[in-house]
Amino acid sequence: MKINLVDGLLFTSLVLTHRGKSTIIENVIIDTGASRTIISIDAAEK
Repeated sequence: MKINLVDGLLFTSLVLTHRGKSTIIENVIIDTGASRTIISIDAAEK
């Protein structure tokens, strides 16, 4: 996993796989204090 530090924020890429199809979402912020993860439906539908 490649993690980039930009303006004090951590970013990475995310691979989503569902029913055999995969998509890559670029520039996902890693929030180390979050208790949940939210993925935009628009980003996931690609």
